[in-house]
Amino acid sequence: MLLCPVFLIIFFGSVSYAAQTIVFIRHGEKPDNQSGQLTCQGQNRALALPEVLISRFGNPDAIFASAPYQNKLGNSLRSLATVIPLAVRLSIPINLKYHATHVDDVTNELLSNTSDNHLTVVAWEHHNLVLIAKSVIKNVGGDAAIVPDKWPGSDFDSIFVLKIDKNNAKDPVIFSHEQEGLNGLSVSCPK
Repeated sequence: MLLCPVFLIIFFGSVSYAAQTIVFIRHGEKPDNQSGQLTCQGQNRALALPEVLISRFGNPDAIFASAPYQNKLGNSLRSLATVIPLAVRLSIPINLKYHATHVDDVTNELLSNTSDNHLTVVAWEHHNLVLIAKSVIKNVGGDAAIVPDKWPGSDFDSIFVLKIDKNNAKDPVIFSHEQEGLNGLSVSCPK
């Protein structure tokens, strides 16, 4: 009788479960200039975002943000600024290895074996964010057409969620399009 539970522990303990969740968000609201910064409303979004993401998805194991280019005046820091409050709250680093257009490199790292069983938050520029989501889906054998082709320029509230199970050859990825629910935040800077 005791052998059955031991067998189950040994058998299921050796099964590799490769579930992974990737949460894609766009940076917060931006000004109509080339400063590369968030607006006050975007900063308010960044400050409210940790509660939204943690309550909905749990604590992420990794956070990615598109890296600014060096020595370029007005370079965008928006993706980084959007996830800094989340990283500070959880005391975890932000992966800044890739610039906004490095779609293949980001895809490869997101799908590396070290990302299995992980929750990853990716904050990016909206055009390339769509390309990364589609690339991830295609690389795990899913249909990239499930992701909208465009992320509207006025949309700072959407969340794309990919739930990946590399062991499920028939349906390796589930896509959902959700909302942060943070539209209408104050346009005044926090004090």
